Amino acid sequence: MDAVTAPRPSQVLASEAPALPPDAPLDMPVQSLRAKPAGAGRPVTSPRTMPLRRLLLVVTAVGLTGAFAYEMYRVLDVGGLTGLETAVLVLFVLLSGWIAFSFTSALAGIPGLLRHGRGVTLGIDPRGPLPAPSIRTALLLPTYNEDQHRVFAGLAATLRSLQETGRAGQFDAFVLSDTTNADVWIVEANAYRRLRAETGFGGELYYRRRPRNTDRKAGNIADWVQRFGGAYEAMIVLDADSVMRGEGLVRLAAAMEAHPRVGLIQTLPAIVRGRTLFARTQQFAAALYGPLL
Repeated sequence: MDAVTAPRPSQVLASEAPALPPDAPLDMPVQSLRAKPAGAGRPVTSPRTMPLRRLLLVVTAVGLTGAFAYEMYRVLDVGGLTGLETAVLVLFVLLSGWIAFSFTSALAGIPGLLRHGRGVTLGIDPRGPLPAPSIRTALLLPTYNEDQHRVFAGLAATLRSLQETGRAGQFDAFVLSDTTNADVWIVEANAYRRLRAETGFGGELYYRRRPRNTDRKAGNIADWVQRFGGAYEAMIVLDADSVMRGEGLVRLAAAMEAHPRVGLIQTLPAIVRGRTLFARTQQFAAALYGPLL
C-alpha cells in the first residue's frame, strides 16, 4: 500500500526548482584500443626518472616471479609433470606474479614516504593554505539500487564539509541514478528532495535518473559528460559509499586547474568505521599498505 500511495518521483520534484541544469553537451568520442593516440609529449608533471622507475619495477617483479616459478617447478617435477601439476604451476605463476608486483610496488613506495611527498609537482599539500579554485567542478555520485539512507547521509556529510571551506560556490553535485527497483527509486527521490531542502552548501544539487542503465556505471558517467559536461572544467567521481572532506575536494579542484594537461588525479581510498572483523582487517591493511602502494 505504501508503494501504491507514495508520490511518484516526477510528482515529488515537479513543485520544486528544476532537478537538472540546462544541457551543456560535450563530445566524448569512443577511443579505439587498436589505434595509438597522437602523442602529446612527455607530461611536465612526470619525474625525469619515471621510465627507469617503471623498468626497474617490472624487471624486479618478473625476476621474482621467475624465481618462484622455478622453485615450484622443481617441487612438482618428480617423474615429469602431469596435466594437473601443469595447471597448478600455471596458476601459481599467475598468482605469484601478482604478489611479486605488489611487493615491488610497496618497496618503491618507501622512498616516497621517506621524502614525505617531496618532488610531487601537483601542488597538493595538506599542510599548506587552502587554495581558492576558480573553475567549475562537478561532484558525481552514481548510484544503483543502493541503501539510499546511507548514500544520502554520506553525501550530506561531504557537502556540509565542503560548505565549511567557504569554496562550495565553485561546485555542483549530481546524483546520477541507475536504480531499477521502483521502491528504491521512491526512497531515492524523496531523500534527494529532503537533502536539497536542508543542504544549502553553496552550489547546486541535482538529480538525474536514467530509464535504462546502459553500460552500467561507465555509461552513467559518459551520459552525464555528453549531456552536461560542457559546463564544467573538472569532475570528481564518488562511489555510493564515499565520504570526502571538503578540504580534499577543494585541493583536488585547484590541482586540476593549475595543471590543465593532467587528465586524472587518483586519491588514496581508505576504509573507515569498519565493524566486522574482516572490515577492520581491511581497514588496517589499507592504512598500513595503502600509502606504500
